[in-house]
Amino acid sequence: MSASAAVKEAIKSAFAACDVELLGLCRARCWCDGCCVVGVVVDRECSPARCYCINLGDSRAFAAVQPDSSSMRAVPLSKDHTAVDAKERKRVLSAGGFVEGGRVCGSIEVTR
Repeated sequence: MSASAAVKEAIKSAFAACDVELLGLCRARCWCDGCCVVGVVVDRECSPARCYCINLGDSRAFAAVQPDSSSMRAVPLSKDHTAVDAKERKRVLSAGGFVEGGRVCGSIEVTR
């Protein structure tokens, strides 16, 4: 497994473990709210340096990039996870949910 694949797998594993723990707390405390998060990991040990961006829920990440001394632009690092996307729709359906009006179970706009 490449170093990049190992980093991606470690991030996925950490998020999955956090999800399990949070769902347990939600059940124990009767919480029914949602949350969102953005995480960024910068690996400066490789050349060129790599940035891994993770987003869940209704959240987005951007980097401010300054290509020269007179300008700056925003570069998206994440994408929205919505039920309109075919891959996300399939994920929702395989988990036992449904998509209605472009929303998960007819109410939630984001799929993660």
